[in-house]
Amino acid sequence: MTDIEIRANILDAFFAGTDTTANLFCFVTYYLCHYPEVKQKMLAEIDSIFPPNSSFQLTHSDLSKLKYCEAIIKEVDRLCPVANILARYPSEPIEVGGYQWPADTQFQIDLAIIHRHKDYWINPEIFDPDRFFLDNKSESYLNVKNDDLKDDHNEKENQKTGQKYSFIMFGGGIRICPGRKLAMIELFSLMVYVFGKYDVELIDMEAPLKTKSSIITTCQELMVKIKPRNL
Repeated sequence: MTDIEIRANILDAFFAGTDTTANLFCFVTYYLCHYPEVKQKMLAEIDSIFPPNSSFQLTHSDLSKLKYCEAIIKEVDRLCPVANILARYPSEPIEVGGYQWPADTQFQIDLAIIHRHKDYWINPEIFDPDRFFLDNKSESYLNVKNDDLKDDHNEKENQKTGQKYSFIMFGGGIRICPGRKLAMIELFSLMVYVFGKYDVELIDMEAPLKTKSSIITTCQELMVKIKPRNL
């Protein structure tokens, strides 16, 4: 690697490895405070793996059991993606959208639109972690309900809503985020330590989520009050 490439990767580690995780955790906090039933289900999962009032060490094997926490993270990022634009450059001339494009044309992919597109998601504006939790083991992220699994017609529809790149939390292909697993470990750890030990509430439940978007979406302000959980 050249010095420029080394510098670029180090900057990526600082930029993509801190701001993105910190802002996504803010968004997770906001949605959990607005959906207490989701929060209770999350706490039940955390408590079952990391018992309250007991000493424990976070291990990768235990964190990997937090399937509902993972579903929450993905659903929050679907509705409010931190990285909201991906850029790609074709190395050769290519046809996209019925048009011919020369090599090195920059294509900017709007993730916020894809994540809420009605052709790929059922009730796309609704916060529903179960859309990831029910099919958690699949990379297709099918958006299905229990009854739909038994319906041949809906199964065909689910093939449409489960497009491979309808959810792009960490990008895709050979350019997928190299730190994606570390980011998930960080988010799991924060959820266990913060929500497992403390009761977090918004100061103003009526206040909208204050964000600013450019290449990434950042949380401008999130006022909360924190106290130890009554266990």
